[in-house]
Amino acid sequence: MTDCINTVKYRLAKRNDAGQLARLHWEASKIQPSSFMFKLGKCFLKKYYDCILDEYNSIILCAVDQNESVIGFVSGSLDNSERIKTLHRNKFALFISTIPQIAKNPFIVKDILSRYMSQSANKENGYVVFEGPHEDFWAWRADVKLGNGAILLHLTWLKIMRSLGVDFVRGEVDIDNKTILRIHKFLGARIIKEYITPDSRQRKIIEYNLAEIEDQL
Repeated sequence: MTDCINTVKYRLAKRNDAGQLARLHWEASKIQPSSFMFKLGKCFLKKYYDCILDEYNSIILCAVDQNESVIGFVSGSLDNSERIKTLHRNKFALFISTIPQIAKNPFIVKDILSRYMSQSANKENGYVVFEGPHEDFWAWRADVKLGNGAILLHLTWLKIMRSLGVDFVRGEVDIDNKTILRIHKFLGARIIKEYITPDSRQRKIIEYNLAEIEDQL
């Protein structure tokens, strides 16, 4: 069933949006090829957003309807090293939040440890952007049909990043997520690195040169 949306506005995420962000992340992530975070459960995702919403470099832009329900969001950071430090400081609480899912699927611990031990994309075998401006996640409710609503939201997020003095934004996209990768390239992102993760996923590091595409924003 498609929701009837009368008005849409953009605003930055607030602390009390964590639950909505977690639910939408879970819904969007579970239908994306090679996605992982939804496997950790809604409890983990709620704690995850509790953490990064408190991190002062986080830039999370929401699209909300007339009832202030989040129908889409783009999350990222002005400096991803600070986001990662925040997550590391909260690693015990984040791990505790995964216990319900671990109880259901103990083998997921191996994947959790693999990601925890991941290295910076600047290193030869690294596959995560550890520092600098970074796009973390982009989601849109599947039951809300608003033409190019998701793309316009993403472009607005890039414009905000540019207005804050950012020259480039990087992110990671698994090659199995072909639709998202194609949209990023259409919007001006270029691939700067390709590699295979320890769990055999083909992944690309993308980069938006905001100085070059500023006129499109």
